[in-house]
Amino acid sequence: MTDLVNISDLTIRFHTYEGIVQALNGVNLSIGEEETLGLVGETGSGKTITGLALLRLIMPPGKIEGGSILFGSDDGTVDLLKISETEMRKIRGSQIAMIFQEPGAALNPVFSIGDQLTEAILLHRREEVARLAADNLRRLLSGKSSFMMNVLKPLNITRVKIYRNISENRRQALSHIIEKTPFVRRMVRGLRGEADKIALSLLREVEIPDAVRIMKQYPYELSGGMKQRIVIAMALSCCSKLIIADEPTTSLDVTIQVQIIELLKKLKAELHSSLLYITHNLGVAAEICDRVAVMYAGNICEVASVYDIFKNPLHPYTKALMAAVPKPGVEPRAIGGSVADAFSLPSGCPFHPRCQEVMNTCSLDCPTLTEVAPGHFVACHLFRGENSGISN
Repeated sequence: MTDLVNISDLTIRFHTYEGIVQALNGVNLSIGEEETLGLVGETGSGKTITGLALLRLIMPPGKIEGGSILFGSDDGTVDLLKISETEMRKIRGSQIAMIFQEPGAALNPVFSIGDQLTEAILLHRREEVARLAADNLRRLLSGKSSFMMNVLKPLNITRVKIYRNISENRRQALSHIIEKTPFVRRMVRGLRGEADKIALSLLREVEIPDAVRIMKQYPYELSGGMKQRIVIAMALSCCSKLIIADEPTTSLDVTIQVQIIELLKKLKAELHSSLLYITHNLGVAAEICDRVAVMYAGNICEVASVYDIFKNPLHPYTKALMAAVPKPGVEPRAIGGSVADAFSLPSGCPFHPRCQEVMNTCSLDCPTLTEVAPGHFVACHLFRGENSGISN
């Protein structure tokens, strides 16, 4: 399988007044083309930070201090941590999209659903929308004015640049005059009309009933499940190559969760996209993912196919997570101790203070991911050196 994303030695720190938060500590991870990778772990393990790093949206006092994120963009493989902000803006939304955990917080309460969807479409698919609008206008004017047809034919709306050499004030004044001309106003209406059509098709794609009415409504008028579908539609509006879903079903009813999961699986298959699914729900990960990466305290503990993770978990933390999941006839077991403090992580393996299989070397040396079986990677001293042949 060809990798779409390859994260290598990613390190992120938050420099606060209380101290330095060690958010990610040399994370290594890959996402294949058209693959669904699940990222699971307890709250505060660094799952969301990993997703935000892919979009380069780590805000101060956070700082990406090392590593690389290689992404197979439309222009070839690029390191997302080295390209300019202008280049990154072209990738955000159009090639990498994110479905946020709280749909209510992701939607602007003062704009209608239609306004928010068409804004994303006009921003990232402007050439396509402009082409459709120009085609419609050509048809409207066909046979009426051969002169206008000759003007419209070579027109490329997205590349029109108005007098770059004049001052900003004059440029704004000229823009206001141009916007009031009937021809330009008709073109703008044409752009919005085409964007509205695409938005309506997206709402129907995410199985929203009465899409025309929903386009005119505001976020507060919709249920949680409906808002989540809107956010998914916005993420899919640009047919992104990678979709990051940050616990999109956490705040929803169980029945709605199933619908959203099935919807994501269907849309991912239709768009041939890759999906990074961030969750703390192992049941959801088992349902939707191809591979699963287990994360603890900013470190990747184990990576394997979804079948291997659930059939044969190897890392003590993965085993503890599985034991904490309620099962019929089996009493769940809580993981002893507390989550490692990101301000002062323990030396060596960050899980060793809570581990039931701890050894002397665990507090001295932090293990690296080791391939113990084809496609199955574990970061644990139990699977290194003389202990690598231990039976599980």
